[in-house]
Amino acid sequence: MAKKRIVIKIGSSSLTTNQGKLSEKQMEHVTQMIAASYRDNYEVIVISSGAVSAGFGEMGYPVRPQTLKGKQAAASVGQTVLMRHYQDRLNANGVVSAQLLLTRADFTDEERYHHMFNTFDELFKRGVVPIINENDATAVDELTFGDNDMLASLVSGFIHADQLIIWTDVDGIYNGNPLTDAHAEKIYSLTGLPAELIDGIDNSSSSSVGTGGMKSKLSAADRALSMGVPVFIGNGIHQHAVHDVIAGQGNGTYLYPTTDRPMKTKKQWIAFHSDIKGSLTVDNGAAEALVENYHSLLPVGIISVQGEFIEGDVITVYDSDGNLLGNGKAGISKNELATMIASGSSPASKTRTAIHRDDWITIKEEKKGESL
Repeated sequence: MAKKRIVIKIGSSSLTTNQGKLSEKQMEHVTQMIAASYRDNYEVIVISSGAVSAGFGEMGYPVRPQTLKGKQAAASVGQTVLMRHYQDRLNANGVVSAQLLLTRADFTDEERYHHMFNTFDELFKRGVVPIINENDATAVDELTFGDNDMLASLVSGFIHADQLIIWTDVDGIYNGNPLTDAHAEKIYSLTGLPAELIDGIDNSSSSSVGTGGMKSKLSAADRALSMGVPVFIGNGIHQHAVHDVIAGQGNGTYLYPTTDRPMKTKKQWIAFHSDIKGSLTVDNGAAEALVENYHSLLPVGIISVQGEFIEGDVITVYDSDGNLLGNGKAGISKNELATMIASGSSPASKTRTAIHRDDWITIKEEKKGESL
């Protein structure tokens, strides 16, 4: 029987004291939970914040720094402190861990993307628990994941996790802010996530040490669901908390994808990570062939070409009304396509493939969630 693969996202609030410093007690709770999950025969992947919290006191800051350079300096010191806590405690429980510091470029570059997958695969085969964080010491805004919630979501899809668990400081999703609204009601489960829930959520958090509130968690959950990964958002870290979540007894909200077909790793890269080089506008027949019939796109159905791209680049496709259909890898360069379109219907336009169906991913409008 295959092991269940579980991605666990640990936020700073789950690792720190009220003063924002790393808590020995909280670290013990978290590592005992990871070790118990490992003993329960789960493949565990940890996305852990906490580098800044672990580092600012070591540098002599009286409080958590607020400037970018202060945060990045604290992260560079704190990441080694944080990993030492993880490794010492996990080793004491017979668990070997590995550190991976990821950047957006590890996902956007296709070759690095595949190498990263191979690294994870080898760690899993060797029974090693990967502990992942963004490389906060060097990351800049335009090259970041936004927060570790989104990083956890992308990793969960990338490694085809059976469950993403996002630990937070509230016991799930509410239809209002439970800290300020006495009438806010808890949502115990949903299939899909309605856009109005994400847009209308109060993004405030009781924590002052994290970077993402509930809205960021829902956005990350929505991305994971689109890749076929179930999500749990809640609190209550203890030794057997992961087992309880998998058994349906977690203290939080369960979110389920609308499809039971996980998105292939290759198509995740095309949909979410690739650098878009251009776009095509297609007629109604080509749009139907791509989206409804899962056929490849032939040049004969293309109305216009935008941008500069060569064979193998990722491009976006729109219908004649300007609606987004999806992304795909170009099978023909922009210049060749433009020549085909200008010359009208030709044998090549009916036989060559502009986007092969194996290199295509439909990006549909979000559907409303259904409450269970």
